[in-house]
Amino acid sequence: QIAVALDRRPSPPLDRRQVAELLKISLPTLKKRMDDGSIRCTRIGRRVLFERSQIDALMQSKGLNHA
Repeated sequence: QIAVALDRRPSPPLDRRQVAELLKISLPTLKKRMDDGSIRCTRIGRRVLFERSQIDALMQSKGLNHA
């Protein structure tokens, strides 16, 4: 039961550098995608964070594989 609960925990958020690396895009390109709304993010103060599940879905739709 504990193992099942651990599997359901949300993964920690990703930062800009991690997302750019996963999507194989530059930081300026990531900023453009954030500004045009094609990649959603959450801003907390100066930090910009992304949900891993959303990035995984985007990678799957674009045909990118996990590293």
